[in-house]
Amino acid sequence: MAKLAAERFLTEDEIHMLGGVRQAFKVVRRSIKRGEPIILLALPAAGPTLP
Repeated sequence: MAKLAAERFLTEDEIHMLGGVRQAFKVVRRSIKRGEPIILLALPAAGPTLP
């Protein structure tokens, strides 16, 4: 993620999306460390969709 953020200009939406991904990884790491089940929630995708 750091490489992605450092190598190109990010829009505000991309910055927020990257922040969300970072937080999700943090939750997964914490759950693994504590031996807790990982609960993933599927949210609608932001941005353009493919045809």
